[in-house]
Amino acid sequence: MKKLLIILTLFFSLYARAQTEKCGFDLLQEHWFSDNPKDYDLNRAAHINRITRFRQQNPNPNYLTNPNPPSGSGNFLVASGCPQATYIIPVVVHVIRHPGVPATNLDTLLIQKQIDILNKAFRNDASTPFPSVNTGIQFCLAKRKPDNTPFNGIIYTTSTQSNHTVEEIQNLAALSYFPAERYLNLYVVKRITFPSSLDSAVVGYSTPVANQLKYEGVVVDYNWFGSNAISSSPFHTDSKGHTLIHEIGHYLGLFHPFQGACAGSTKATCATDGDLCCDVPQVAAPNPTCSNSLNTCFED
Repeated sequence: MKKLLIILTLFFSLYARAQTEKCGFDLLQEHWFSDNPKDYDLNRAAHINRITRFRQQNPNPNYLTNPNPPSGSGNFLVASGCPQATYIIPVVVHVIRHPGVPATNLDTLLIQKQIDILNKAFRNDASTPFPSVNTGIQFCLAKRKPDNTPFNGIIYTTSTQSNHTVEEIQNLAALSYFPAERYLNLYVVKRITFPSSLDSAVVGYSTPVANQLKYEGVVVDYNWFGSNAISSSPFHTDSKGHTLIHEIGHYLGLFHPFQGACAGSTKATCATDGDLCCDVPQVAAPNPTCSNSLNTCFED
């Protein structure tokens, strides 16, 4: 599924800038590069080649236009979102409850609210805080398991693996996993840490495009899996539900705009450096304050 849709978020960089907390995506890339640099480089080169071919075949930068005027109140194609999107991705949310933390047992309403926030961003709903373009992608909780039995798209598992490092997605997959060619696996956990520092937590991560694992998915700390504006939610006071948007951007092929810093980059290489998308200039380092006064590489 990732290979089919990998290019579609290249028009969707704004939420990568909006994420101000720590993301584990780059650490995973470094981990897999150190394990097998040749395979990593080959996978990354193949990814960029797919992007290049897509752009050659579709020169219009606004490949899917936004049907909602900026002041409009309508939704993507139908008010309910998913049923008539151009691309529908079945989602399985694996809630890995920690036995000592009842708040990790997110209920179905909170999970659906997070999916709603995700879908509004990907269809460029008029209510989203970062206007971009309509990607034509929507995410629906899966209705059928691989054996065709019905379920609601949410799997609850209780395990101390709810605390884990960013290099341990295989441990989550061992608890619960659906085939990645048919489903997007989302994991909600108690805490995610860096292997080198158990005190340094991240809010989420995605498996990179160039990875040697047999598992694919997105993992989010439960504190950041939704909007704190929802009454009685357990979410962090700064959470607006944007962490999942950011991480799914990575899952579908989008890098950080500070990928590779400024080394070897020019205005002509914006399509193959940084986040691989020319709508966001390449920068030298993360900008968590969202300051618009930084101009760290080569842009005028």
